[in-house]
Amino acid sequence: MKERPTNGQVIIVFTEHPILGILLIPYIAERLDDGTLQLVEQAFHASPEAMSKMSEAERQAIHIASYYTEKHLMSVYSREKTVSRFLHKLSEDPNELKMISVRLSKKKLLEMLALIRDNGLPFIRNKPAVKYYTPIMPIT
Repeated sequence: MKERPTNGQVIIVFTEHPILGILLIPYIAERLDDGTLQLVEQAFHASPEAMSKMSEAERQAIHIASYYTEKHLMSVYSREKTVSRFLHKLSEDPNELKMISVRLSKKKLLEMLALIRDNGLPFIRNKPAVKYYTPIMPIT
């Protein structure tokens, strides 16, 4: 994916993946003039310059989340050549899906939750097809 320069902040977004279930994905968000937040891109695609401006906790959040990207999971748990084929096959095999879900929730998702808690990282719940958010609590 192409890296884009940005001056936003990292926000962890609680998302429900149609096959993998609950995921915590770091996004770059920018505050608009009216106080709402606009999700710009997943933080995996941040430029090296933007990465250098992030806190250690924000970079760690990106690192943790990289373990449960579709592409990474495919490379670890499947011989499929495309992500779409991997997800299709996964959706047809509940045992394989359960195994991956347990490994995700037991390890990396819990690491991410601890990182959010211990470092006060901003955290919001994603609503499908919504790109703008009004924070419930102040996000600085």
